[in-house]
Amino acid sequence: MGVASTGRDGSLLGTMRTSIATSLLLALTACQSAPETTSAGFVSLERGSQTGLGTVGLRVATTPDDWVALWREHARLQLPQPAAPTVDFSRYRPALVLAGPRPSGGYSIAVERVHYTGGKLVVEARERVPQAGSVQTMALTSPYEVVLLPAGTVEVDFVVRH
Repeated sequence: MGVASTGRDGSLLGTMRTSIATSLLLALTACQSAPETTSAGFVSLERGSQTGLGTVGLRVATTPDDWVALWREHARLQLPQPAAPTVDFSRYRPALVLAGPRPSGGYSIAVERVHYTGGKLVVEARERVPQAGSVQTMALTSPYEVVLLPAGTVEVDFVVRH
């Protein structure tokens, strides 16, 4: 015959209360030790397959002058060269997400999530690659996305998933 444990008040209900309280305490402790992640909104302005920036990564403009210069470099292959989109720097920081040079069409990059973690703004993007054996344009491409990130001076990390 088994023996049931009891709480301080001698009842089985007291034991259940103690177990629930302990479980809640452990859950709260686990939550406090994990870095806090807060979602941050972003706005996608455009995506394309050709940029004048031949690098991989994230380029963020922090001032209107930086933005005009970055846009000019990005759009240098387009004729006539379009003007940089207007940005409200009190609300946003414009950024270019760059996949870098690729050997054919069929590649793309897109921001999927922007969030704050550990005091940094994290931009998560996904690069899509063409399926093996699929028919693609035989031209060098350089996929990109132009996004507006939340204004601020925090450090920005960039993560690309494939």
